[in-house]
Amino acid sequence: MQDDARAILRRVAEIPCGCVATYSQIAWLAGLPGRARLVGRVLASLPPLLIEVVSEKTSVALPGASPAVSARAQLKAASSVRKDLEICPWHRVINAQGKLSLPINSAAYLEQRRRLCEEGVLFRKERIDLRRYQWRSLDDSPLLD
Repeated sequence: MQDDARAILRRVAEIPCGCVATYSQIAWLAGLPGRARLVGRVLASLPPLLIEVVSEKTSVALPGASPAVSARAQLKAASSVRKDLEICPWHRVINAQGKLSLPINSAAYLEQRRRLCEEGVLFRKERIDLRRYQWRSLDDSPLLD
């Protein structure tokens, strides 16, 4: 299972800025055809980094971290726990309908949408046009037209 998770995170890390991939596309590229739900579980298991912006200073709080620990030290600890955190653009993975799979207006949904919008991905009625924004890797899946 850990090897599968690494393969998934490696493929997610390849998605370029301004593009998206579907869960099934990532599963196929990771050598796990038909395992789209596993991709979702792996991405959902990434440890959360809670970012707070307070008076022009950004601090990062890890669950259970002491407030006295600096943001840089917390980020370093997080990346040592899971090195893939720094390079895993989880927000670029969406469902096959071109929608975000998180509950609409949840904090995670709004964060994913914000990140994609910052990268230039446009939404139309809560959907992303896969013909325009879907990543085409060199190892592309036969699932793509």
